[in-house]
Amino acid sequence: VTKAILDSLNPEILELGLALLHLPSMAIKVRVNKNNGSGSANIIFDNGTFATLIFSIKNRGWQTFVETKSGFVELKPSVNKRVPSKSDLDMVTMFKTGKEPREHKSIIHGIAILEALEKSSISGRWEDIEK
Repeated sequence: VTKAILDSLNPEILELGLALLHLPSMAIKVRVNKNNGSGSANIIFDNGTFATLIFSIKNRGWQTFVETKSGFVELKPSVNKRVPSKSDLDMVTMFKTGKEPREHKSIIHGIAILEALEKSSISGRWEDIEK
């Protein structure tokens, strides 16, 4: 991961990166659209799913919606958010034990998505996700 990615990402985007690690299908290309500090990103998956992320400069966090036959439905977690988060606990455990919480091969695709998003934010074009 480049320093530019880490410097430009707020905690919600880093959580998005973690969420991308657990998707059932593979992302194949992305595009970032900028608009005065805010914008959006599109992700196309190998199963035909098309996701749009909307970046806001007025609000933090994110909401997730899925399109169903009856329209868009917001997906909400079925459990309360833990404090500290699992990510924080995993990191503390990693520093205490030296054991990483995930195998490298399990995070490579999520990192490739973030890198493609960075490339697209510079080029303004669709970028393929490296395999």
